[in-house]
Amino acid sequence: MFLQSLKNSSIIVIEYAVYILSFSLFFLVIMYLLSFFMGCLATVLIIEANLHWSSRAKTQEADG
Repeated sequence: MFLQSLKNSSIIVIEYAVYILSFSLFFLVIMYLLSFFMGCLATVLIIEANLHWSSRAKTQEADG
């Protein structure tokens, strides 16, 4: 009887450990994707700001 209850409780502990590990892995993947997209967004914004300021400088040079 005691061994059966011990076996059942160890299965429950293993199940919870699997749930926690899978949730943490899912959270890790979500954070990785989020940081990747934020990096892409920052790169695009930097490129656009560069283009904006360089075109503005060219128009000011043309104006004199």
